[in-house]
Amino acid sequence: MTAPNAAVLLGEQRRYLLVRPTGLAGYLAVVLIALAVATGLVTAWSAWNSYYVFEQFEQGSATVGPDEVVAAEDLWISLVVTDYLVFVLAGIAFITWLYQVRRNAEIFCDAPHRRSGRLVGWSWVVPIVNFWYPFQVVMDIWKASDPATPRRLDSLRTVQASPLLGLWWGFWLASYAVSTLGALVPTRTPLDELLAGAVVITAAEMLTAVAGVLIILCTHRIIRWQAQPRV
Repeated sequence: MTAPNAAVLLGEQRRYLLVRPTGLAGYLAVVLIALAVATGLVTAWSAWNSYYVFEQFEQGSATVGPDEVVAAEDLWISLVVTDYLVFVLAGIAFITWLYQVRRNAEIFCDAPHRRSGRLVGWSWVVPIVNFWYPFQVVMDIWKASDPATPRRLDSLRTVQASPLLGLWWGFWLASYAVSTLGALVPTRTPLDELLAGAVVITAAEMLTAVAGVLIILCTHRIIRWQAQPRV
């Protein structure tokens, strides 16, 4: 009776030799996500700075002239560009890490994922489906990576969903909605436009910051789970 069990155990051990470390890629993504959150918040501050400088200029302040207005606007534009570049780099790093943990997740659990491996990255950029496909991709990786999830399983739907991931995706969608709808706010004067822009950018960046913190926590959890020895 012991020989078959030993053979099965050996087969399981060989299976998990295919698991690859994901910590380096994961923590690189974490650093870039944190940096993107920071640059986003600084960009929001810059938007308010531009508003207050222009407001003082319109009120005829003796200390604020056209040069100060232009300097404030240039600073804001520079930070917007920097924020965008860091955001793109963070996205690339995160998606690269997702491909790695997805491959490992398929080793940890036999249950099929709702989306194919090709959609791990493309789901983020394809219109319409990017409102829910990425969430499903990450959720299935989370479920399959959890050591409490049985390796032999027919469907990941039977595994309890994570409220942490639900909060992350909710804040992410809220940030997108604020950014999109905020651009439609009507304004009558340049000062009103700057004020509306500062409010929208601040709200969107704060929501993005919360989403960033939540996905950092989720990333750390998945890295830790996949690093645990399996029998």
